[in-house]
Amino acid sequence: MNRMINEFMEHLPRKQRQFIAVLTDCLVLPFALWSALALRLGQLNPPVLDFWPAFAVASLISIPVFGALGLYRHVARHVGTHAMLAVIKGATITAIAVAAVAYMVPLKGFPRSVPIIFWAFTLVYVSGTRFFVRDYIRRLQDRFSEREFVVIYGAGRRGAELAQVLMQQGRYVPVGFVDDDKRLQRRIVDGLMVYAPRHLGRLIKSSGATQVFVAVTSDAAEDRRAIIQYLEPFGVRVRLIPDLIELASGRQSIANIRDVEIEDLLGRETVDPLPHLLQGSVRGRSVMVTGAGGSIGSELCRQIIRQHPRLLVALDVSEYALFEIQRELLRLGAAEDLQTPVVAVSSGAPTVQP
Repeated sequence: MNRMINEFMEHLPRKQRQFIAVLTDCLVLPFALWSALALRLGQLNPPVLDFWPAFAVASLISIPVFGALGLYRHVARHVGTHAMLAVIKGATITAIAVAAVAYMVPLKGFPRSVPIIFWAFTLVYVSGTRFFVRDYIRRLQDRFSEREFVVIYGAGRRGAELAQVLMQQGRYVPVGFVDDDKRLQRRIVDGLMVYAPRHLGRLIKSSGATQVFVAVTSDAAEDRRAIIQYLEPFGVRVRLIPDLIELASGRQSIANIRDVEIEDLLGRETVDPLPHLLQGSVRGRSVMVTGAGGSIGSELCRQIIRQHPRLLVALDVSEYALFEIQRELLRLGAAEDLQTPVVAVSSGAPTVQP
């Protein structure tokens, strides 16, 4: 049932979504005014018919006002601060209109405090329905869509902005922050806990995270290298984010988040290997690479297999990282017609793939 609802909402046209939002507000706003009267008069059956002009204004004025404020242009799954601001403005204008009608008609026995109470109920009902739909859609997406759980290393401004972008775009689900700053640890940023680096292994295991996004400032190259090297033993994919301004503006997407490269680990410009020296050391020989699943070891494997060694042995303590690099080397060998057999050796028995 939930899967059917998820598919229905995913394929529902925009105009139909807007119509449902308008229809919901047409029902919610009179109910907000009824709630205000019932609360003020202390009656479950307030004299609604005596105050029907106020009920008519509550619906006829509020819908065009909310529309003019752009409330119905907001996507339900991304409702946030801007939508809430539109609700506050629309509720204020509607409450003023209800008060004006009540005193201009006039409506005898209409309590003066009702427009204020109506304003509060309008905020609760209109915004509450949208936040409920938003959270429900997100839960459905988390359950049925293929989304990856990630950890963000860096809980500063850059990391917080990245978490917001990830939540909006939906492909990756941040499960927590990791930060070296003790002042941030055990605090909550955008609803996510900030952990100390020593708790990273436990966080990855409990959340099922498969990637770590490094969100440190671009001028902190030394810190970035230290973080990348610290993350090597955890057997997760370490990735660096593009510039957040370009990410938020749409000039880059989450797909542009890149893997760690050798340049990120060096404190100097890279020097390309001399082909004749590399071939003389590798071609036709059996070569073992220790730490093959890490950032440096995996790059060494890619360089070595292209030099046609007789055998390449990849050694690592992380079975997951070893599996990933072995699979990548096999794909590389098939694409470039490389005949070198790859032996992956971990704490278990070695497996040989031709």
